[in-house]
Amino acid sequence: MGRVFYDGRVSSPRLDHPECVDGAVPDGLASGPDGRLYAGCNEPSKVLRFDISAKAVETVLDDPIAHLLCHPADIAFRGDDLFAANLGRWHVTVIEDLQSTGSTFEGEGTS
Repeated sequence: MGRVFYDGRVSSPRLDHPECVDGAVPDGLASGPDGRLYAGCNEPSKVLRFDISAKAVETVLDDPIAHLLCHPADIAFRGDDLFAANLGRWHVTVIEDLQSTGSTFEGEGTS
């Protein structure tokens, strides 16, 4: 797995151009309980998961109506629970046991 150094250098392998995923630009980053890198994307409202070894990016959570994930920026994990600070509605969304969701979030529920 690649590493990011304090001076900005990145060792190989590295994932280039993550903004190419459905036009999303990652904002806040967090290391997940599965060892992969996650990014909150404030436009469109989604959370991406990066698999550096496979050089793959997938959408883990997607809220096309920007209701519960309303432009997430900073994200963090506590165990398997994902916390997303949302710029659009000034709230924090908690997705309990993210690993068991297994599908794209469609903006239903409460925050």
